[in-house]
Order: sequence, then C-alpha cells, then structure tokens
Amino acid sequence: MNNGYDFQPMQSESCTAVFSYDAMVHFSPDLVQSYLHDTARVLRPGCLALYHHSNYSAPPDRHYGQNPHARNHMTKNLFAEYAQNAGLDVVEQVVMQWSDIADLDCLSLVLRQT
Repeated sequence: MNNGYDFQPMQSESCTAVFSYDAMVHFSPDLVQSYLHDTARVLRPGCLALYHHSNYSAPPDRHYGQNPHARNHMTKNLFAEYAQNAGLDVVEQVVMQWSDIADLDCLSLVLRQT
C-alpha cells in the first residue's frame, strides 16, 4: 500500500523492476508525473519499469469518467516527456487498441539511467 501519489515508504534504489497495468490509464497527469519521478528514485540504476497508461488526449478540464473507458488525459508523447524529465530513458512505446477504440492506450518501457 502507498499514499496514491508515489511509492513511499519504499526505499531508494530498492527495486529491480516496476510494473503497472490497467491502473495508470485513470491517473491524472500530475499523478503520472509524480509516479515517474518516484520510479527514478526507487529503481536501481539500469533497471526497467513497464507502464500501461492512457493515450487519450482528453480536454484536461473534463472529468475522466466522461471519457472512453474512463481514460484520463495523457498521451504517448506527454508520458515520454515526463519520463525524460524524471531522468528515465524511454526504451519503447507501443500504442494499442483497448476494446473497440484504436490507439486509446499505450505501453511504455522506461529505463533508469545509470
């Protein structure tokens, strides 16, 4: 369990991998940014994190519950920018269909720089 904003109370450089699937698609951009910064803190150098996140460019002022499959505002490019600003290298991103909606989600693999 954590506080819903970062990985506290996990210790710095205590993880060899981070994985999140079908949760971050609902996170607001500020939470995605916070988790990416904390990913850089908890991962050991040279280790990876895999995130399943939204690729839906919704109006930021609209409640995510009004969007297809309750996807929050996030894009592949915005996620990559947040990851790079956190000190993570984007290894690969794959945009994917969710249910009947093309390009709604994205899988992003990021690497903590050494």
